[in-house]
Amino acid sequence: DTANVLGEILYQGTPQLQDVTVKTLSSLSFSRRFLVQLCRSDTALIGLVNTLQNGSDEIKEHAVRTLANVTVLPDNILPESTTLMLEPLVSSLKHPNDNIKQHGAAALRNLAILPSIKESVTKHPEALQLLVPMALNGSEILRENSVGVIGNCSLLQTNRIIIGQIPYVYDALVRTLLEGSDLAKEHAARAFKNLSSVPRVCDCDSVDTLCSRSVCCCPRISNRKRQRINCSNFG
Repeated sequence: DTANVLGEILYQGTPQLQDVTVKTLSSLSFSRRFLVQLCRSDTALIGLVNTLQNGSDEIKEHAVRTLANVTVLPDNILPESTTLMLEPLVSSLKHPNDNIKQHGAAALRNLAILPSIKESVTKHPEALQLLVPMALNGSEILRENSVGVIGNCSLLQTNRIIIGQIPYVYDALVRTLLEGSDLAKEHAARAFKNLSSVPRVCDCDSVDTLCSRSVCCCPRISNRKRQRINCSNFG
């Protein structure tokens, strides 16, 4: 099919032809029918991952945008391919180009719907440490995507202590709930609720801040003690 043919060109074509192929894949990836093909083409996905690692900045942006589109259908991607994507996507978060960061975070957010990726992202030595500053100080889209990763990873109970101990993660969630877009607030509320269910990592001062701003209503805050807090009423 088309995806496999283009994938073969990524492997065997000249550098110039490879660049044209990545741009073609990027354009085609906005078609859902083509995305289904692309999800099942290890050849094309591995080629995109290699391009994200080794291509020029312009071509990297096309490659990571394509991966962000592909990962909208995470259940259709073969497990081997999702594993190969993880490290290059985390590395994309370090790139000085905000568009590359934005698409890299979007792809991680999409993949983090999968339980195995939730765990892998959370245990990665750099991933969440790179995402928290973006959630705290990034553009609106960067914030949406980075908080989305945190929110999806927090759905796995075993991840919550790790996430809650990352420096400034509560500051990022509070700022998002106060200043973010509706979508970012939704992601942040999910993460905040999940983290607040773990007494060891619940930041009562952050919950108190949200209560005082009428963002969160939690009746067990007044004594500010670190106790189990079920923060379920966000508005």
